[in-house]
Amino acid sequence: MEVKKSTVKSVQSNGTWDGKFGTMYKYEIEMTNGDTGEYMSKSESQDKFKQGAVVDYQYYAGDYPKIKPHFEKNFNQSTGQAKQTSNNNDTQMQIIRQSSVRTAVEFCNKDCTIEELIRDAEIIAQYCYSGQHPTTKESNNDLPF
Repeated sequence: MEVKKSTVKSVQSNGTWDGKFGTMYKYEIEMTNGDTGEYMSKSESQDKFKQGAVVDYQYYAGDYPKIKPHFEKNFNQSTGQAKQTSNNNDTQMQIIRQSSVRTAVEFCNKDCTIEELIRDAEIIAQYCYSGQHPTTKESNNDLPF
C-alpha cells in the first residue's frame, strides 16, 4: 500500500457485489498520474472520488489494483496524544471548564454566589488551559498603603 496524491481523471461505475456487509458498488477510478484501480463503496452515489478533485488515496498495486480514500488520522504517534485541531481544542476546553466548575464548587463550600462560583471556575479554567497565572480584581496589587 502506498499513499499518494493526484487529481481524479475519471470515475466509472462498474457493477455491484453482494457480500457479508451487503451490496457494494464498484467503481473504476483513474488518476491523472496514471494510477487506475477499483474502489468499492457502500453508497451508490459515492463522494470520495469526484472527477477533477485532488485527493489523497491509498494505492494497492498488483494484478487487481485497488484505490481507497486516505484519511489523515489526528494522532501523534511519538507522544501518543491526539494532534491539536480546532474541534479538539473546543472539546478540551469543555472538559477543562467542567473540571474547573467542580473545583470551584469544592473551593466555595456553599458560601458563595453563582457569580462568584463562575468567576472562580473561569480563573481556574484559564490557568489550566494556558498555564498562565490569572490576575483578578482582588489581586491587582493596588494596595491601600
